[in-house]
Amino acid sequence: MFTVVREHKELTVPEQFNSSPWGVTMAEVSIGAGRGAVELSAGILHLKWSTGQAINEEDARAAVTAAQQLSGNHRYPMLVTMAAPVWLSCKARKVLALPGQATRIAILGSSPVDRVIAKFFLTGNTMPCPARFFTSTEKALTWLNAMTD
Repeated sequence: MFTVVREHKELTVPEQFNSSPWGVTMAEVSIGAGRGAVELSAGILHLKWSTGQAINEEDARAAVTAAQQLSGNHRYPMLVTMAAPVWLSCKARKVLALPGQATRIAILGSSPVDRVIAKFFLTGNTMPCPARFFTSTEKALTWLNAMTD
């Protein structure tokens, strides 16, 4: 359950992250009815969950499908922004830990709850690519851009 909601040719990206070989075009796909969105911008997939969501298997599959739609045959680093989800189901965790379009994953959170959920997710699943938790967008983007495929 997703729809393409917009496509832009210009996007403000911090200068140090603006050297993507894929350019700075942006496209975004909505997940469900306001549950979140996946965006491709400056060579980075960005999965953004809406605040307070209980993320179930259907939501996780919609996020994976959106990432596939945006990526086509390419793989990209992925930034996952958590917004204090209240719950991440076991089936959703399994879906999100499957190999997909991400070459590496930076999970960005701001609360102690985000940190606990991310730690549980990262230690409770065999990740298909390098993955880390961050509380700083700049540090997460630096790590994503510094990694080599």
